[in-house]
Amino acid sequence: GGGAGDGGDGAAVAARVAELKSQALQLKKAGDAAGAVAALREAKQLELEAARPAAMVAAEETQATAMAKVAAAAAAVMETVAEVERQRTQASEAEAAEAEGGGAEEGGATASTAAQSSAAANASAV
Repeated sequence: GGGAGDGGDGAAVAARVAELKSQALQLKKAGDAAGAVAALREAKQLELEAARPAAMVAAEETQATAMAKVAAAAAAVMETVAEVERQRTQASEAEAAEAEGGGAEEGGATASTAAQSSAAANASAV
């Protein structure tokens, strides 16, 4: 029969199955073997139909969980790739800045040396 995992519909199905089984018992007592068998068949069919969706739902949930794990793993890989790309971009920008900055620093050093010598000249003039 249906386990504790059945939803609200499961309870209704279980009640209907119990009803059919007791009906089958009454029919059998009344001598209607064919009617009893028909009622039992219907009860069995209901039980099978009730059990099938539960199994399907469980399978779908398992599949959904697996898909979610795959998606999460893919996202993590993409994140890592993006991070590597960012670092690579930063590194190449830093190299470019160093190459440019090297020249600028030399220019800066020359300018500050010139400023110092002009300050020294001013000091001596006073």
